[in-house]
Amino acid sequence: MTAQLKTIIDRFYSVFNNPDKHFKGKVAIILTHAYPGNDFYRSYMDLVKAQPFENNTEMEIVDTLEVGGVKFIGDADKAEDALKNAYKIGLKF
Repeated sequence: MTAQLKTIIDRFYSVFNNPDKHFKGKVAIILTHAYPGNDFYRSYMDLVKAQPFENNTEMEIVDTLEVGGVKFIGDADKAEDALKNAYKIGLKF
């Protein structure tokens, strides 16, 4: 788990578990990492989907996208297939 995701889970734990609050809507999960390849963190992606989204909200997970090989500034710009997939995911909203 990344420090950023832990912060989200920690800060929203009491909110997500409040019976008086309901979270509805759509969410997309995009994970980038420096390791080459797009399936290295598949099990981690499954955990991110489950917690906090599937287990604690009524949000619809539109799609997930894992983009590997993003280590330096500008690397994401070179991942043309990933950018096309991200665009397609955005159209689902």
